[in-house]
Amino acid sequence: MLLLIRPRHHRRFRAVLNDSFRLRREVFEADRADEIGLEHDAFDGNPASYLVDLDDAGRVIATVRATPGSAASPVCADVPRGADVAEISRLCVDPWLPREQRLQTVLRLRAGMAQLFGRRGWTRGLVVGHDRHIQAFVRSGMTVRLLGPPVLLPGDSQLSFVVLASEPGRPERAAELMAGDPVRLRDPDEDLSLFTRYGDRAVA
Repeated sequence: MLLLIRPRHHRRFRAVLNDSFRLRREVFEADRADEIGLEHDAFDGNPASYLVDLDDAGRVIATVRATPGSAASPVCADVPRGADVAEISRLCVDPWLPREQRLQTVLRLRAGMAQLFGRRGWTRGLVVGHDRHIQAFVRSGMTVRLLGPPVLLPGDSQLSFVVLASEPGRPERAAELMAGDPVRLRDPDEDLSLFTRYGDRAVA
């Protein structure tokens, strides 16, 4: 189940967010996964929105962050700003899932992100990643433009690329292009029961 956590709901879903930060630590800091802790940075506060994929038991199996372009991280000088741009970052999936399930989970996240873009009026996505990450956007049929030369981010051993991805003229098809099966983005603003089922009761 894809749960949308908007900036104003961060406190209401703190436990879910912390679980997603633990998953991020396991994926992005694998050499320190045996330590207790969370992986987050300066861009994890407002105004970030999160998509969190929960399994049937309510366990976080994947997550991705979307930040409006006006607050995006300054990864290169040519980063575009504007109300139609959002940065997609920190996408990760539980590495213990079977390979086919990981693939389906990534496709589900992309479809949910496409729906979020439609709701927010975003038409361009700023993405930072290795070549294998960027190729997924190219294969989906999106237009991808390289922004500046490759960069070596702190703590990384591979070059990352900063790209601007868009689906010109066909935004309504973005979800279809990114996932074969219909994916429903669950928004607490539309379904208040999500607060009861997954929210923190102490602040609900």
